[in-house]
Amino acid sequence: MGSHNWSTAAEMDNDENTLLVHSGEIARQYVQEFAARYKESGGSGSITSVEQGGTSVPSRFQLFQNYPNPFNPSTVFSFQLPFSGRVKLSVFDVLGRELVTLMDEVKAAGTYNVSWNASGLTSGVYFYRLQAGIFSTVKKAILLK
Repeated sequence: MGSHNWSTAAEMDNDENTLLVHSGEIARQYVQEFAARYKESGGSGSITSVEQGGTSVPSRFQLFQNYPNPFNPSTVFSFQLPFSGRVKLSVFDVLGRELVTLMDEVKAAGTYNVSWNASGLTSGVYFYRLQAGIFSTVKKAILLK
């Protein structure tokens, strides 16, 4: 485990920290605890984490149903990529407004899990969209507080 500040600005405004944890279980516990403390201290932004899943290369694009669903306040979005390319994963409200972009970067072929903490949002139906090359699909997630 280790951390790093990307610039000297992080010393004044603690918003540029990176934490590397090499244990999936410890990382999940850390994110859950951090999210709880962040919310207690008045934080209202979204908290996300990304991890790469298994080592086999999938044969097709696939976006899975988030788990758990309904969720409160955290859920995990999982998807598969058969080849590398730019991937964008976004969450929208029922009016189609993009609330947060959880991922917008080039990713290698594989299976990915993206955690999302929606503690700053109200109960309701939300939609998440995966765009990867010419592939695009949308699924529904329910936040129930």
